[in-house]
Amino acid sequence: MEVEHVKPVEIIMVSLLSSCAHLGAFDMGNWIHTYVKRHNLKIDVYLGNALIDMYCKCGSIESALDVFRGLPTQNVFCWSSIIVGLGMYSYRKEEIDIFLKMKDQGMKPDRVTFIGLLCG
Repeated sequence: MEVEHVKPVEIIMVSLLSSCAHLGAFDMGNWIHTYVKRHNLKIDVYLGNALIDMYCKCGSIESALDVFRGLPTQNVFCWSSIIVGLGMYSYRKEEIDIFLKMKDQGMKPDRVTFIGLLCG
């Protein structure tokens, strides 16, 4: 796409980040995040969730938390992704804190949220 000077849209970046998450390709995922910021692509709940998932699966919890905290709006998928990611790496206190904030903001947890809590 770059060679052909085709500007990728947000949904393309979601797909690329999903691939990076599954492959554990942190460097490429981080490069994509930098590209997104440099080209002023909108980080909505879909792209934000893909970034959170990629950073968590690649072991960069602080980067995942930075993305999560920077989202203008968060849906149950974003909350669940960060809870699952924290649970994967046994950040129990942070996981519970995020869950309680989720509840305080009136967000209803789903099955994935509870699986993340149980795994942690």
